[in-house]
Amino acid sequence: MSEGDSFFRFCGNSSIFNSSLLLDNSWPQFTECFQNSLLVWVPCAWLWLTLPFYLAYLCSLPPGSVIPVNLLNTLKSFGCVLLALLAGLELLSMQSDNEVEGVTLADVMYVSGVIKIVTFLLACILVQGERRKGIITSGILWIFWAMLFIAGIIPFYSKIIQKAGSAYFFNTYYFFNFG
Repeated sequence: MSEGDSFFRFCGNSSIFNSSLLLDNSWPQFTECFQNSLLVWVPCAWLWLTLPFYLAYLCSLPPGSVIPVNLLNTLKSFGCVLLALLAGLELLSMQSDNEVEGVTLADVMYVSGVIKIVTFLLACILVQGERRKGIITSGILWIFWAMLFIAGIIPFYSKIIQKAGSAYFFNTYYFFNFG
């Protein structure tokens, strides 16, 4: 058994990259494994890999003016916790949907879900740590959120295209536009 075979099973018997799906298709389609692994792991890895350096920077700052709890940092923290809860609910929802269908969920879904939950909670802690050091926002978190947003475009687009062929999508579209 090679290392590629174990990753193939980890992804639920799906390859991470398929050039025929990407290039020889009516729309650029990425594999489910690619969408659920690399597009989640790369932004999260950015935050975790820069964390030791950023913590060293935060600890080296002289004690300054602590930003009082205000609406902005409360909403940032609430948003991070909400995203962690939504990632957990998404994981539970996928698990229950697959149990009803009798299909087992790929291991990559569990790992990616847990990575997202822990990373969102880390972002919440960093927001509060920055507030205590007098920093409104950091480049580290900005890059993380930008990467997460850009990486989220591909699965969002794929889900729209896949639903566009279904009758439910057209019925909903016509209801809201012409109903």
